[in-house]
Amino acid sequence: MTRNRELSIFIDESGELSAPCRLNSCKDAFYVVSLVFHDQDVDISSLVDDLNYELDIMKIPGISKNHALHSYNLIRGERPYESLDIRERHKLFNKAVDFAGSCARIGVAGKMCVVDRRHYCEPDSARGVNCRISESRRQAMEAKIHNWLDDLILDNRDDLCTFDTIKVYYDNGQKWLGDLIHESFSRNVVEDELVFKEKVSPSQYKLFQVADLLCTYSLLCKKRAVSDYTKMTCGFSIPLSKSRIMATTETEETL
Repeated sequence: MTRNRELSIFIDESGELSAPCRLNSCKDAFYVVSLVFHDQDVDISSLVDDLNYELDIMKIPGISKNHALHSYNLIRGERPYESLDIRERHKLFNKAVDFAGSCARIGVAGKMCVVDRRHYCEPDSARGVNCRISESRRQAMEAKIHNWLDDLILDNRDDLCTFDTIKVYYDNGQKWLGDLIHESFSRNVVEDELVFKEKVSPSQYKLFQVADLLCTYSLLCKKRAVSDYTKMTCGFSIPLSKSRIMATTETEETL
């Protein structure tokens, strides 16, 4: 009897499409969507067990194997990491990077879409150097992301069709994106193969944390390209080698 093949897709996002941004700065300029693909025939249980063990033995207050690492907050020392010193934050970040790299080496893959929101800004004299995002410009960005996701699914449709079940994990952190994910996958994937998992938490699935890390990786690469690291980020040594994070990741940018 042939065993059913199952693909899990974990989705995360970083940023707010309609938030004001600055034309002359990378701060808050980018919106990122990341997808992590896991063929369930590839067993990552030992990697998860190793990560959980490492988190437990670190004995860092407030951090346990059930903790969901938020990499950008970790770098910047923001909640819930404000009480940790930089050495402890480095150790946690490196654990997340090592886990992602180990997953990549056995077949877990990632894709990212990066939107530069400055291309959609409208000057706002009342805000000085800040620019606002109108509803029509926001809709234009949503359409770009929608098209990117449609193209990604269609370009990989032959591979997707080899799976009996495709489970899409997104915590509906941004409802519009959740609706977009539903529409795109429902239209482009055979309905009987598709399962949406929304009542989920990053603490339940370590690959959610990899999706989070890929968003941070994309943001930092964009900032490094123009030397626009913030002071808080500059004090944190960050391994931006793609091979360390996701060996099979391709960054795709939507302008």
